Amino acid sequence: MDRKFRAARIWSNKMIRDYAPLFGGDICNISAWKDSDKQGSYYQDYFVNATSYSVTNYYGERGFDDSQRVLSSDVPNITEYILDLTDPSLPTELYRKFTVVMNHTVMEHIYDNRTAFKNICDMSREVVISIVPWVQEVHIASDSSWLDYWRYSPYAMQQLYNENGYSMVVCEYNDDYDTAVYLFTIGIRKEILKSEKYSAFDEYVISKDNPAGGWIGTKTKRFDSIYTKLIRFGNPIRQLFKTNE
Repeated sequence: MDRKFRAARIWSNKMIRDYAPLFGGDICNISAWKDSDKQGSYYQDYFVNATSYSVTNYYGERGFDDSQRVLSSDVPNITEYILDLTDPSLPTELYRKFTVVMNHTVMEHIYDNRTAFKNICDMSREVVISIVPWVQEVHIASDSSWLDYWRYSPYAMQQLYNENGYSMVVCEYNDDYDTAVYLFTIGIRKEILKSEKYSAFDEYVISKDNPAGGWIGTKTKRFDSIYTKLIRFGNPIRQLFKTNE
């Protein structure tokens, strides 16, 4: 995987590993394809306290395909649902079916993102975990079955949670240079946020002093200054420098 995608993926996987053990019950990963974390493991393995684990997929590249179903011998004990997140009529069987609903870099690919996020929130009884890009190169399916429409700020995620009856309690982001910036967010239903079960969480207050993507325009200039100086030493060194970026 190219660094411009990999660094943010590794960081977000670490965040999921840190928080997943805090949650048990029925877990669902939305538009999960094969549930792979792209580091050789499965997200199912992160949720060590789950009593059940499900995924949803839809038709298209990296979606539901009988030849690539996750219901296979290498990923056992997963239930798979076919789900169109843009359909405002969420199947009754999925309404508040799960304790925790997670989606990883799904929302940018859905034009009707407010309907999609409402469905995600309606599927959960308690918690939503959402990883979204704040800064990332445009990326689409090779067959154009899904495109790339949106980027999300902390304020956008806070509003999406609020309008669906959730409080955003976690919002963190990676600060890697020259790569994608992801937001890792957790929302908890407002009516249970003050319960004993979730007493460790509180409504997140967005910081104005440490904004997501704050390195933009700063580290780049510093890097360009070094690069410009190296140009004086000739092309071979410049090419070596590019190779190690």
